[in-house]
Amino acid sequence: MSESVDKSESQLAIVGGGIAGLACANQLQAAGVSVIVFDKGRKPGGRMSTRRVDDKFSFDYGCQFFSAEDPIFDRQVKSWLDSGVVSVWRGSVVEFTDGQVIENSSTRPRYVGVPKMASVCSDLASGIKVRSGVEVNEVRRIDDMWHLLDDSGTSLGQFNALIVATPPAQAEKLITHAPSLLSVALRVRMSSCWSVMLAFPERLDCSFDGAVVQNSSLSWIARNNSKASRIVATECWVGQANPEWSANRLDASRDAIAAELAHEFGKLVGVAMNPEYLSAHRWKYAIPSTPLDLDTGCLFDDALNIGLCGDWCLGNRVEAAWLSGTAAATRLLKIR
Repeated sequence: MSESVDKSESQLAIVGGGIAGLACANQLQAAGVSVIVFDKGRKPGGRMSTRRVDDKFSFDYGCQFFSAEDPIFDRQVKSWLDSGVVSVWRGSVVEFTDGQVIENSSTRPRYVGVPKMASVCSDLASGIKVRSGVEVNEVRRIDDMWHLLDDSGTSLGQFNALIVATPPAQAEKLITHAPSLLSVALRVRMSSCWSVMLAFPERLDCSFDGAVVQNSSLSWIARNNSKASRIVATECWVGQANPEWSANRLDASRDAIAAELAHEFGKLVGVAMNPEYLSAHRWKYAIPSTPLDLDTGCLFDDALNIGLCGDWCLGNRVEAAWLSGTAAATRLLKIR
């Protein structure tokens, strides 16, 4: 039988400060468990990140928006709406197919964080100890405890329970002591994605704020400043490449990718490309192309007190990440 979680001490670690990891930590904290979250990024948020440049440009260059289908997540979103953490994105979204513009028929609300996507993560992390800029490089199992070490071999502490909330390829080296979980997690394939960020001195003359694109190197484009509380003095757009195109250019330079995607963007919106700002970012593990679709919402080994969670356990949406993280917390606390 697994040990129960000691609620009087910080004996639980979560690796990964994206939606899944923070949702897990938030639920555990609400249950009285003191948690430490380790995240290798400068700030927690993962793919909910926003790039600001000289307080002039702002780009949600990862997750663009999210929706709510599950009733439990819908209640969480309504709470965020009431507290001003998120708002409904009322931008006009269309579909591009071979140059033809088709009105998007979806009536489901699209939500965005306010004033940036990572505001959702900041809310989830409120009151939680988060150690940013720390990469957990090794996990050892000694005397029924999980010992975490950074990339220099320095101990980050020992814990009687561990949640790994990262893509499977990044989790692999951390869960070698839980082979039953590792073998399942490695069935998942994560697709990469190149994002391009463009800023213009004047508003572009197009009638939409977002578009799903077919038969193009770009699969999505959006006017970032059409979202609530963004920098609106400058016209900022984000484009995201389709997974196959991205996979074929994993090692290309950012400048080359930015130029190629900017050219395609110009063709789609019908403008000459002379952006005031242009950059690209590669998300190596962006989209779970083969999610597990687990009934349990996460992977967990009760005997070892170790679990894995993330959108890849359920789908490829923000909702999936949140549900997976809360499922991991529930499993750990034995609340059913």
